[in-house]
Amino acid sequence: MNYGMVKRMYDVEDKFLYEILDDYKDAVSEKEKDNIINAFIKLIWSSKNKRSVTQKSLRFSVYKTLLETDIGKIFNMYSDIKYTSYRSMSKDTDFISLMRQKINNIYTNLCDSNVCLKKEYMDLIKLPKQMFYRWKSGEVYNPNTLIFQLDDILSKSAEVKEKYAKQKMSIEWNEYKTLIIPYFKRMFENYIPLEKFEDKNYLTIDIETWNEDNFAVAYLCKGLDGYMRNYQKEYYGVNRRLKKQRCQICGCLYDIKNDKDYSSKYCDNCRKTTIKEQNKVRKQRQRSNVTEAKTIING
Repeated sequence: MNYGMVKRMYDVEDKFLYEILDDYKDAVSEKEKDNIINAFIKLIWSSKNKRSVTQKSLRFSVYKTLLETDIGKIFNMYSDIKYTSYRSMSKDTDFISLMRQKINNIYTNLCDSNVCLKKEYMDLIKLPKQMFYRWKSGEVYNPNTLIFQLDDILSKSAEVKEKYAKQKMSIEWNEYKTLIIPYFKRMFENYIPLEKFEDKNYLTIDIETWNEDNFAVAYLCKGLDGYMRNYQKEYYGVNRRLKKQRCQICGCLYDIKNDKDYSSKYCDNCRKTTIKEQNKVRKQRQRSNVTEAKTIING
């Protein structure tokens, strides 16, 4: 009986990822496969490479002598711009840390609305610092104009951040963890060992540049990307076969069914809402013009 208990346990410790995948392929029962998957998932969740979101700053120092000037005082108010970042790389190169890092990154990029590192956003919040150094190099600014420019930059950056936040799915971390477990089971089922790629009937790659574990990690990472892209389409209720476009208002994905959709910036719901608002404004303007005309005539 004790022997049977041992047989039901899968020892995942000190194994390479490709060995776990090979063991899964060789498993003779669903229970044995489930034990392997569960042991693998438990190993990933126990990783010390936790998802880490941090506050960073874009800073510059205004020298004391420059603080005595109006321009220097203005720049000093914008000398510490904070933004939310995250740890996107792991110092450890074992497959557990690498897989956990990939899982962390996908969630942050697709679901965490607090994090925005898009170039459009970062270019905007870097501008005050760049303008400060241009001023130090001799560029001339008018104080009143400068305040307006800097306020406008931060206002636009907030709008851009909000735009990209709307493009992220509203999924909690625990929900995401539950979501991806079946994906790993499918990837374990579909895994093709590295040596099979030497067969010309499969994809040809340069085997010498890979080892088994590099190949296995890359396979799972790429597969997880693909499954999450498909889930994103399901989340927004779009057709996988049609081309997609993002709504500039709500951030959702919507299908491009014809040439008219290519020229549009909005999904059906936001387009209808926008048209209603435009019609409302137009009618208000018309009523205002009629009232103004009557006033002129009667006056």
